[in-house]
Amino acid sequence: MQTNIVEATAYRNYINGEWTESSAKETFKTFDPGNGQEVSVCQSSSVEDMKAAIEAANRAFQNSKWATDVQFRTTILAKLARYLGATKMEDAASILTRECGKPFKYNLIEYTKLPSVVENAAFKARFLMGSVTNSSGDEVDLAMREPVGVVGIIVPWNAPISLLGRSLAPALAAGCTVVIKPASATAGGTMELIRILSKFPDIPKGVINCVCGSGSTVGAELASNKNVEMVSFTGDLSTGKEILRLAANNVKKVSLELGGKSPNIVFGDGDFQKVAKDSVSGACLYHAGQICFASTRILVEKSHHDDFVRAFQATTAKMKVGHGLDPASEIGPVVNKTQLGRVMEYIEQGKKDAKLVMGGGRLTGEQYDKGNFVEPTLFDDVPMDSKIAQDEIFGPVVTVTPFVDLDEAISLANDTVYGLSAVIWTNDLSKAIRAAKRTKAGMVWVNSEPKGSGYFNSYGIVGSAYKESGIGSMGSVEEYTLLKRIHISLGA
Repeated sequence: MQTNIVEATAYRNYINGEWTESSAKETFKTFDPGNGQEVSVCQSSSVEDMKAAIEAANRAFQNSKWATDVQFRTTILAKLARYLGATKMEDAASILTRECGKPFKYNLIEYTKLPSVVENAAFKARFLMGSVTNSSGDEVDLAMREPVGVVGIIVPWNAPISLLGRSLAPALAAGCTVVIKPASATAGGTMELIRILSKFPDIPKGVINCVCGSGSTVGAELASNKNVEMVSFTGDLSTGKEILRLAANNVKKVSLELGGKSPNIVFGDGDFQKVAKDSVSGACLYHAGQICFASTRILVEKSHHDDFVRAFQATTAKMKVGHGLDPASEIGPVVNKTQLGRVMEYIEQGKKDAKLVMGGGRLTGEQYDKGNFVEPTLFDDVPMDSKIAQDEIFGPVVTVTPFVDLDEAISLANDTVYGLSAVIWTNDLSKAIRAAKRTKAGMVWVNSEPKGSGYFNSYGIVGSAYKESGIGSMGSVEEYTLLKRIHISLGA
């Protein structure tokens, strides 16, 4: 597959079913983290552009059948799922690979999972249940779910298609209209999906809108605008807190997924070759550790600690680091120069606080000099109060800390501000269940690497974040509804 691609693709905003240029007449570019080349040219939009998109979404919610006719919209969404399933996604996945760096096969999966995500959300929307209660002999209480209204979806750069689909599909299925703000780093890959959706004629104009631009401008407007009833955001903790503050001005509903520092708890009764291999995948090294639920914090039972570290190191050492369009590449680059600098700062701090087992440097040489490539890095004997044990690094950096027993393992696992996910390896079912119940995380995998698109996979499995990892369950259709009570007196 060709990696030396020089032509950049231009995109406009998508508002009310039309492709429009920014009123500011300004654009920005995205760049390939593997070689520095330009990939996309997108609109650097103004507040006025975002307001136009919100107005279009609000009109569609108020005036079309989308919000009121569940049969209408779920039939269309089922048809959309078939349309997406028949659409070739390779070109879109190639653009996304050139923007985020993740190897091509993983980006292709993001696009090809969408049909089942849409289909599942449409199915669940047909069975949104309320309740009927006989309060007394001549009184009845009804509880029913209604769509929340206009939903703003702010998309991350690391897995933009699967995480957009996680919010978009259930929001549409619930009867909401949406305004999407792509991450600037991967705006082209996101706009490719919008281009594909725009060719599907059955969704009314204004139901789906997409505006590119900076978070401080169009993102802030989306979070604070009074006509946006809900914001769904995936991203870093500090930005999530700012969105909460902006949303508080008109008390809008918020669903947040704000990252993690996920523990991978390895008890001493497993096959360490298999556990080590799956732990490498669970740490999401294929995307240089840049996945929110990456289990980069490994806790290993002390009696088998050395065996695991050797097996993990041996597995990682065989992996090729390279450009995401190179079929031989198993680990991609860090997304940009800023993130590269941040990761290297953490590595240098880790060298002071813990034992460096492997890696620890930036890769150089003719195939690496123009990109942001970091060696897969493993630290051992990592103190829990160190920055590399506590902070979400978002790089190919894995830490190992030994534990003595179940109680210590759980204490270490829960000793961060995050609570997104966890992995537990043991052949003792009783121990697995006890550990899973005591771990403060919204998603727990037992004897399996993390799977699914964050909270929401193609089968509709939904979880909630704990602690500072977020609020809500954005993959749930119910999340995009409001519960209304209707009290009826039969004696009137």
